[in-house]
Amino acid sequence: MKNKHLFFRMGYAISGLRYAISQEKSLRFQLIAVLIVCGFLLIVQPPIYWWAIVSVVIAMVIAAEMFNTAIEGICDFIQPEQDERIKKIKDVAAGAVLVTSVGAIVVAIVLLMDLFFI
Repeated sequence: MKNKHLFFRMGYAISGLRYAISQEKSLRFQLIAVLIVCGFLLIVQPPIYWWAIVSVVIAMVIAAEMFNTAIEGICDFIQPEQDERIKKIKDVAAGAVLVTSVGAIVVAIVLLMDLFFI
């Protein structure tokens, strides 16, 4: 894959995104939330910097969810049976998703406060 043309590498990335969306219910939920957030922004028409902030936050949450999916897949491949060490690894990966999601909620609260109260 290293020496392949950018076009092919992008294809692999898109394939991975499709796979993650098809396999992960939480990722599909987050994508629905993205549509709702973007619809809200289109309605309220906030300053342009909001779009930049929200775009970065969305990318972080989606990327964290995809890393979590990849880590879980690797763990399941390496150790199909229950294993306390694998459980801890998966829990840490899920914790990373939680941290980014909470961060996204904090950003949303701050932006809404800016819109309605400041």
